[in-house]
Amino acid sequence: MKNETNPTCPHCSRTMEEYQMPDLRYSEIPIWGSNFLWVCTNDECPLFVNGWKNMAEKHGQLASFRYMIQPDSGEAGVIPAFNANVFDVLMEERRRYRGSFDNGNLL
Repeated sequence: MKNETNPTCPHCSRTMEEYQMPDLRYSEIPIWGSNFLWVCTNDECPLFVNGWKNMAEKHGQLASFRYMIQPDSGEAGVIPAFNANVFDVLMEERRRYRGSFDNGNLL
């Protein structure tokens, strides 16, 4: 099922944000099947909070995960998060990058 509007995270009920994916392709098809994912960026989301302990105990990794939905298929899952603000930083970089273009031309 295609998700065209911001869904809510089933773990914390917060509105998810659009995370623009890097242009990674396999045979000219975006790896994720879309140019963006819906991602829960709530640092207090139980999935994210409990993920740190889960990853440390089960996998020996200092990481957590965030809930995500692939917008074209509606497929849900998790995406790794190696620090609390990684998506904030990446989203802000993408916003600044987008802001430097006007109709596809670098300003």
